[in-house]
Amino acid sequence: MSLRRPPRMWTGLVERRLRAGRPFGLLDVGSRKLCCYIVRLGTSGRFELLGAGHQAADGFEAGEVVNAAAAEAAMRAVIDEAERMADERLRRIAVTFAGGAPASGYVKVEVSLEGRPVTRRDVTEALRHAGEAMTADGFSILHAVPLGLALDGGPEVRDVTGVPGRRLTVRAHLVGVAERPLRQLGGCLERCHLELETVVVAPYAAALACITKDEAERGVMVVDCGARTTSLAVFHHGQLQFVAAVPFGADQLTDELAACLNVSQATAERLKNLDASVEERACDAIETVEITPLDAFSSLDTVEVPKRRLTDILRPVSTAILEAVSDQLIHAPVAVQAAARRGVVLTGGGAQQEGLIDLAMQVLSASGVRIGRPDVLDGWSDPPAAAASGALALVAGHDGGIGYAPKRPQPSALGKPFERVGQWLRESLGVT
Repeated sequence: MSLRRPPRMWTGLVERRLRAGRPFGLLDVGSRKLCCYIVRLGTSGRFELLGAGHQAADGFEAGEVVNAAAAEAAMRAVIDEAERMADERLRRIAVTFAGGAPASGYVKVEVSLEGRPVTRRDVTEALRHAGEAMTADGFSILHAVPLGLALDGGPEVRDVTGVPGRRLTVRAHLVGVAERPLRQLGGCLERCHLELETVVVAPYAAALACITKDEAERGVMVVDCGARTTSLAVFHHGQLQFVAAVPFGADQLTDELAACLNVSQATAERLKNLDASVEERACDAIETVEITPLDAFSSLDTVEVPKRRLTDILRPVSTAILEAVSDQLIHAPVAVQAAARRGVVLTGGGAQQEGLIDLAMQVLSASGVRIGRPDVLDGWSDPPAAAASGALALVAGHDGGIGYAPKRPQPSALGKPFERVGQWLRESLGVT
């Protein structure tokens, strides 16, 4: 007898099948590599992979463009690879974005109803006004999600559609990133003759692909362990409540091994992936690995290093990264901080480091920790594919909020009530 798997968050997004039958593309911009996927959402609610491309992220650093010419060439190559495989030509493309130092802000918006019933358009317009008010302050809003709705000063509920009232109050969660790296990315796409459709922040996307609806309801923190950045997304009451990132990732472990053992980056990466653990194991005291130092006269001049030495090098680095993640929760509401400790899901390439589950449970004081594996695309269940998988579901479906639109109208007169939130986000993003 087989157990039925609990429903994932992403399945609820595509129940309406807004994009069924029409192919669309996604560019996943990571620290080390670019991935392009062309998919179609079938009538069964499952995605069909039509084409995929993978290239080194030349011209990018931590998900941001640092060399426009090299970045443009890499993007052309990866998109062309996917298009050839799918036999499709893309005109528009969505992007999963891990850069820009994402930060969260919260705001309440009031809408006058004059006694008529609430519609979805009322909520959408309130969120749009909030997002537009932030756009001119050096950052862009990627997601605006309603956290609670209240009529005529009453208690907050999740849905008041169809209920008449005089005044609707929407409490919203806004996720913003620095505008400059986003603008540079859009410029590269324009030179590739592609229109930027929307941008999805990576930790939000990774969470949608990996967590269940029950986890999102009771509280969970998803930690997306990238090569150069580690980002987090906290869910509670079924909604995204907080997003943040730290500029450290799995590459820091490789760098530390290479420096301490005086070996090449390639050797350090192999040791990290095949032999090392961030938690001590019983066998580490007696087992050794052979390495060839950079100052060796020949490949025969090898040195034996106890595996415990690898743990002694990696554990402090991993601990520091997890502590930096934990420190970001200080900026979240108290209830969200508590929700983040109820369960942690590790995903992304760095989540596969041996011993990280036990270490994360200690450092993050979590009730439970597991590895998150996406199930959006058949055959693509490895943690590194989590952000791209969740972004596909978000682009194809609807999360109840509004996403990023490259061309926005000028901020409306409603901008002034949000100046304090704008200042808060600017300080979080380091934007002047």
